[in-house]
Amino acid sequence: MAEKPAKTNDLRISGRITQIYDGSGLIQRCPKCGRWIIDDFCIVHSDVRGLWDLRIKARFEDGKGRSTLIFKKDMTEKNVNIILREAKKLGEAATLERIKNALLGKEVEVEGVKLNGGNFLLVKNIRKV
Repeated sequence: MAEKPAKTNDLRISGRITQIYDGSGLIQRCPKCGRWIIDDFCIVHSDVRGLWDLRIKARFEDGKGRSTLIFKKDMTEKNVNIILREAKKLGEAATLERIKNALLGKEVEVEGVKLNGGNFLLVKNIRKV
């Protein structure tokens, strides 16, 4: 059986996570559009009751440039060793601190899908090197 060629948006890179951005950790999303909301306010739907979620947005540098890594809930849980229920008990600040302790400054190899012209990488797999 022939191997499938890699999709052009797939990427594997090595480098260091140099910053965990605001809006990472325990967040709330609009139940209608899924956007990140603050204080039960969605920029599209105004006042809403948010749904809890976990995510990470991190600056990644590979020596040639930098990009933003996006970790959805499943990758956040796996790489920080936390589940949403536990994060809700810990609270936003403690969850963010746990994320920073797990990833900030770490050398990693990342596999993911390029988004937005390559400035963002949706993380599919990551391993510390």
